[in-house]
Amino acid sequence: MDMADPRTERTRLDAPGGAVAAWTTAADHDAPPLVLLHSLGLDGRVFAPVVRVLATRRRCLALDLPGHGGTGADHGFDLTDAAARVAAVVSSQARPVDLLGVSLGGVVAQLVATRVPAAVRRLVLAHTFAYLPTGDARLADQRRRVAALPDPALWAASRADAVLSSDAPRECRDLFVAAATAMDPARFVEAAAAVYTVDLRADAARIERPALVVAGRHDDRVPAAATDALAALLPDARVTTVDGGHLSHLDRPGEFAATVATFLDQECRA
Repeated sequence: MDMADPRTERTRLDAPGGAVAAWTTAADHDAPPLVLLHSLGLDGRVFAPVVRVLATRRRCLALDLPGHGGTGADHGFDLTDAAARVAAVVSSQARPVDLLGVSLGGVVAQLVATRVPAAVRRLVLAHTFAYLPTGDARLADQRRRVAALPDPALWAASRADAVLSSDAPRECRDLFVAAATAMDPARFVEAAAAVYTVDLRADAARIERPALVVAGRHDDRVPAAATDALAALLPDARVTTVDGGHLSHLDRPGEFAATVATFLDQECRA
């Protein structure tokens, strides 16, 4: 988030295994709170443009996953640890939350929804998967890229060029680069190894909460087949496609926020 925005607060939320750093907004809203989980190698600040829209009706908590941003990870990134800490934050809220995860965040969100189902009301799973058939190839490619660009600043700029649309808002690109620069490229590869090879197909099939699966029209990171496969596994899912690439919340923050708000608000009135 923007630290200068008076509507947001930087805080740390207690969880087993270590506190979770987060950006939070005001709590005086009737709608369920929304917990946001970022993609690989970034942190909660990248949700700032989306939160400005969504926080008008609900409290938002944009978390830094372990090993990212301000949340430590003593032994590197581990999906079980990440899910446990997020589940603790979710369970500590006064009412069931809506849970939004992008890419890596969507993988963690699936695990959380199976571990504390009563604490999750609705899910938004964007640019993510239960199983990625191309995972091994993706991991090998990331290792090659890191070896070629070990400097965090150069690595971050290269990632921005590769992942974001050329017409993404400048603010969004700056947020991406700032967050990506804060993570050591070697730690990025460690986290990638945990994510790209995961198989959550059995977990996804047990998620009973209504879910919105968001796909990017030009997403070249998570194939449409993987997105469709995830939606098919979920017992109660709908799929929508938005403009932009793998990170449509940064490519098209307005469209992304409107899509999410429509889904969550309709459910709130149901």
